[in-house]
Amino acid sequence: MLKKNSLNYYENSTGTNWVSLERRVAKSYNWWTYLKVIDGKVVFNRYRYSVTTAKHQRECMQLLAEHGIAVDLFVEKRESL
Repeated sequence: MLKKNSLNYYENSTGTNWVSLERRVAKSYNWWTYLKVIDGKVVFNRYRYSVTTAKHQRECMQLLAEHGIAVDLFVEKRESL
């Protein structure tokens, strides 16, 4: 579960998943970026890198939905965005 730490910044209890709504960026394990703005579009990487990262992605999608933030493009690639 993602908890708000500061203005538009959320992370899970272990710090392995964090999301910045303001910057529209999210990382799993502080290195694998799965949400990012590229050329003005919000891009979400749906690649299931690991079971834990898949959970991080689900939590992020729920957070985006709660805040009415739409994803413009979904991709599925092993590499970090």
